[in-house]
Amino acid sequence: IVSGMMALASGFFSILLLRVALGIAEGPAFPALTRVSADWLPTSERARALAISLSAIPLASVIGASFISSLIILLSWKLMFITLGALGLIWSTCWYFIFTDKPHQSKFVNDLEILHIQEDQPKPIKAGSLKEFLAYLQHQPKLVTAYLAYFCLGYLLSFSVSWWPGLLQQTYHLPLQQIGWLLCIPWFCATLSILAGGQLSDQIWQKTHCVVQARFNVMIICNIGSAIAFIPLIFTHSLIIAISSISFGLALGLMPIAPFYALNSDLAKE
Repeated sequence: IVSGMMALASGFFSILLLRVALGIAEGPAFPALTRVSADWLPTSERARALAISLSAIPLASVIGASFISSLIILLSWKLMFITLGALGLIWSTCWYFIFTDKPHQSKFVNDLEILHIQEDQPKPIKAGSLKEFLAYLQHQPKLVTAYLAYFCLGYLLSFSVSWWPGLLQQTYHLPLQQIGWLLCIPWFCATLSILAGGQLSDQIWQKTHCVVQARFNVMIICNIGSAIAFIPLIFTHSLIIAISSISFGLALGLMPIAPFYALNSDLAKE
């Protein structure tokens, strides 16, 4: 709804308020995704399943980069937002009637699948209130460190969405439609890397049953690799090197996003 309402924006402050409202409306989606993964998946499959879900973020940009720029050119930026808002409403209606909170409430899940979901579940913790959870965090430095690292990932994602189109337009003076097609490359690389990160994390978990090796180490190595990949972007004006640097940096930066979310379910399911 808020996305469609962007068509009503008439100036800077109305755009700002609507974008803030969009952020507030989107906020619950990610903790809800973590909760769903904890309730519906065994530990050994969480990172892969989360990777499939979270790969929709860059995949949407692969499709959207060219689709949205084409909509703006063919229709207008206002009708573009109305179109996206309408598509979101259609999907939300379908999801409302299909999804259930728990697996046993769904007509699509049998008893054998429920037993499989309950395999290898972590021991429950007492952290029902915010105060209890903050007390729990004092004894979980891995979670606190992961939250700080996730801030970097979130910054990279927001920075990528908002800054890169302007970079290509202002530095390389490219037309809007060409920018849309070029940005498909890094987002497609990120889609593949997220899927690979989830697969890798679950494989390590199945071999080691160690949260540090399966989740935490994947995050650290990918974050360092992402930072290194962006360095050439500072020293060159070559479009090929710029797209390559952006693609590798974004792919490595988003690769551990599924282990990030799985770690929450692993260490703090409740």
